Amino acid sequence: GATLLVDHDFSNSWRLSSITGFRAFNSDEKFDADGTYLPLLACEEKTDGTQFSQEFRMNYDNHQRFSGFGGISYFYENSSQNVMARTNMQYIYPVLIQNQLKSRFTSLLSQVEPLLNQYVPEAYRPLVKTQLDALMGKWFPSGELQPAELTPDFYGDINGLLSQLGMSLDQVLGGMGEQGATMLATLKGLSAQKLPDNYQEQGKNYGTNQALEVFADGSYKIWRNLNLTLGLRGTYEHQESGYSSTTVPSMFGAVLYNPTEGGRKVSTSKNYWSWVGRVALNYMVGRNNIYVSASRGRRPGVIYYNNSPELLSTLKPEIIYSYEGGVKGSVFGGHVSYDFCAYYYDWYHFQTSRFDQSLSRYIADDAGRAHSLGVEASLAWSPVRQLTLFANYAHIDGKFNDKDEDGKAQEYAGHRFRLTPKNSFMVGADVEIPLKEASCLYFRPTYSYKSKVYFEDSNETELTQKGFGLSNFSAGWTFKPNKVCYELGIFGKNIFDKKYIIDAGNSGRQIGFPTYVGGTRSVIGILAKIGF
Repeated sequence: GATLLVDHDFSNSWRLSSITGFRAFNSDEKFDADGTYLPLLACEEKTDGTQFSQEFRMNYDNHQRFSGFGGISYFYENSSQNVMARTNMQYIYPVLIQNQLKSRFTSLLSQVEPLLNQYVPEAYRPLVKTQLDALMGKWFPSGELQPAELTPDFYGDINGLLSQLGMSLDQVLGGMGEQGATMLATLKGLSAQKLPDNYQEQGKNYGTNQALEVFADGSYKIWRNLNLTLGLRGTYEHQESGYSSTTVPSMFGAVLYNPTEGGRKVSTSKNYWSWVGRVALNYMVGRNNIYVSASRGRRPGVIYYNNSPELLSTLKPEIIYSYEGGVKGSVFGGHVSYDFCAYYYDWYHFQTSRFDQSLSRYIADDAGRAHSLGVEASLAWSPVRQLTLFANYAHIDGKFNDKDEDGKAQEYAGHRFRLTPKNSFMVGADVEIPLKEASCLYFRPTYSYKSKVYFEDSNETELTQKGFGLSNFSAGWTFKPNKVCYELGIFGKNIFDKKYIIDAGNSGRQIGFPTYVGGTRSVIGILAKIGF
């Protein structure tokens, strides 16, 4: 990567700034996507891309009532992501595929049962129904998951049941015409088949994004300490996304990546025009700032691979309107500093993921409406130079609305945002004891707490971390003669060894086997630093 910064002063009031950026990257990562000791999902991800950006900004400040800037910028990105997933089908069968087959067979038997009644005498129908239920229990056992070398012998088991009544499966399904022939071929193709121990799929995503922006922002002193700020940014975006896959589906179809014909690349593109802006008003009282603001933000639209027949889908841009008010500053001669604010966010087309029953997997979605109401407060007190006590608190009530923009009930109505605790706080102290010869001892203990969090917007109970707190500290000695700084110290993170998780779901969630990521256990260490 490289960045070139150029500033040119035309006068004391006018300055032109140019920012030129270039970045190229290439990576190859191999990882255990399911996070268990089982050979469920091992992935390799190769990514590469280039990015270029250019911005010209004209800044103006008359050192009286008005200051501001305006300009134009351009961004270009061309990148690709190639993911290869490998699995032992004997292990992934009971984890993922067995449930999908159970759903398919339940539907299949419901279609066949009326036809069976044409051949089976009424007195024997309850017995046949009982034996079919017993076969379902044999094929799809509940309880502990066990690897399987072969798929169940669906065809043979059903044929054996019908032979007791002097019938055959070919005879029964033959009476259903083309639909019956398809069912028969499917049953034979899935019955008593060897499950491969080294199955793999591959999918490659391509993306080319360009954006051109025009922006302006200015602050005007209305009266003494009262200031008004207005800003506006207009954007034109062109997105082009593609997908290709040479995957050879297993007997169950594709697990993660649907193939494209001949491995060819399929692509689509979309253009967006958009704007964002802000307005803010602030009033200074000594060293204290009272302010209110309103703004419109935007998250770009998305073209994504969705593992369905059309392969590529789009998400609408996510729009957020935010409103904030607060006061911050310092009082009592600088011994106390504070920051209090309250805010409200209103989302349209909130981008998230949801479970699709027809695909039996999670897909991306713009879920509609959501909101967040929050307050934040921080306080620091220095009764003496050697001691500072500090604390902060945040309350966030962020969740999905009951209805979307069209007045329809939302799937995630009332659900809370992922990774967003409703309450959190931290308290701590900073103690510095001066010694002779420009040296001092320091001690900085902290305690932080987060209430319950969900790791997915779907708010599944098993993908949750209840509230917990962590205790940390650092202590040591610093010596600063002239322009060189020396430091020796000791630190502790999670010193009481609290067990918790920092994430759940992830790649394993796509195969019905969520991955859990544990938080850092207790760590005690020493450090030595030299700065100059």
